[in-house]
Amino acid sequence: MKNEVNQPFSALSFAVYFARDGEPESGAEPPYPDIAQPAAALRAGLSKVRFLADVPAPTPEARDVFAAYIDGLLHDSDALSDAIANRDRPGTVALLTKIAATCNDCHHFFRLAVDDTPSR
Repeated sequence: MKNEVNQPFSALSFAVYFARDGEPESGAEPPYPDIAQPAAALRAGLSKVRFLADVPAPTPEARDVFAAYIDGLLHDSDALSDAIANRDRPGTVALLTKIAATCNDCHHFFRLAVDDTPSR
């Protein structure tokens, strides 16, 4: 899943947040034709996550939580594709930020031992 979700997400993040001028939050338009493909790849990767046989959820309730996270991500990735197609920069940024937060929340929920502090 690392290549199928993280790689397109990273490509989208770089293209959207740093746009064409290399400055975050500059207001420059993302290269919309170039980011439609990684948005589709992200959606496809998330679809595969939805049907993983070995989800990190030990109980039926935890599996329901996992499914809810993935369903939300699938919904948001569809909306992201629409925002990109409509060249909606605020929508694209907001949805990409929301997807990142949902991924982070899910990873923290199911991997409580994640150490996200920088190493020195």
